[in-house]
Amino acid sequence: MTEKCQLLHTLLEDRPLIKYPFELKELPLNGIYFFYEDGEFWGHKENKLRIVRIGTHKGDNFRSRISEHYLFNEKKMDFGKDNQKPSDRSIFRKNIGRAFLNKTQDDYLEVWNIDFTERDKRNNFGHLRNIPKEKKVEENITKFLRENFYFRFIEIPDEELRIGKSGLEKNLIGTVNQCKVCMPSEEWFGQYSPIIKIRTSGMWQTQHLKNPSLTSHEINKLIAAIDSEMNLYAVEDNKSKSIINTSREKLSDWGFVWEEIITNLIQSKPCKDHLDYLCIHTLALGEVNDIISINKDGITLRSHRYMNENFIEVEIFEKWWKFLKANGKASTKTDHEYNPHPYRSSIVGAIMGTCLPNRTRVVNKNLIELID
Repeated sequence: MTEKCQLLHTLLEDRPLIKYPFELKELPLNGIYFFYEDGEFWGHKENKLRIVRIGTHKGDNFRSRISEHYLFNEKKMDFGKDNQKPSDRSIFRKNIGRAFLNKTQDDYLEVWNIDFTERDKRNNFGHLRNIPKEKKVEENITKFLRENFYFRFIEIPDEELRIGKSGLEKNLIGTVNQCKVCMPSEEWFGQYSPIIKIRTSGMWQTQHLKNPSLTSHEINKLIAAIDSEMNLYAVEDNKSKSIINTSREKLSDWGFVWEEIITNLIQSKPCKDHLDYLCIHTLALGEVNDIISINKDGITLRSHRYMNENFIEVEIFEKWWKFLKANGKASTKTDHEYNPHPYRSSIVGAIMGTCLPNRTRVVNKNLIELID
């Protein structure tokens, strides 16, 4: 679970990180969004923002959902007892409002929880509402969201791929929630939530938290979605410039290979001695190496033989790939003429030989070759 969460964060790392103010018209009509929050960091060895909410939508309503969260249409603040409040249209806002009220142990939380989008609820419970209080809470929510949150997105036109029984949203949420190292800080505002699922998950949502993590097939779908429509959001002087589409065709040959290595590496089996980590074995001696972390810059492994951690830069794997393409084969022996690079050669060779099943194969315990 931890490795898949790290992979998800890493895949999103090159996506534009958007903070208010921004232009709604520059966003896609369809997609999945990933919210991040100031002061909340992932647990994968680096101080990078962690995902605190994942969501999507039905129809061509991506812009509408983002607008409702940030309250772009401030005329919606002109509501009364016979109208719904802005947070009745955004569960994200509603959950933040719950935290504001619960922080001060305000009894009005019971009224805040009522969904006034329903006419029956407005007719039956409208007399309980304190509109000035609700407007103050809504103002606090808007200020809090605009000042403390960022988001990234993946444009996905296919609604069935985004949401529903076979949609990515559910298992994306499950992947982040089940990560054992991406935990909420003690200062996280969500700690004030009256909802235990929010407090313990570190996410501003309650649905799909127990879903399984992404499957290998779903990871490939996610990568394909990212690469097929790379939306680069440029902002200069707090003014939106444009979204530039970059096709997958511009991704280098090595880029495809590195994606494939990562995708297959995270399908490795858990270590029998350290169940929190996946592991991979050297070809010659079968020595176990725990997979500590994976990101776009390389892989950190821990050898069971010496119990020390080593970071292997992506450039080393790239050298192995270029060597294989030029020579057709490569050796894990550091003193062999067909050894591409001596650093952690036995384990790098094992990764190159086993994580590219359609490109390479293991010939023997010291040699791998390119598949024709």
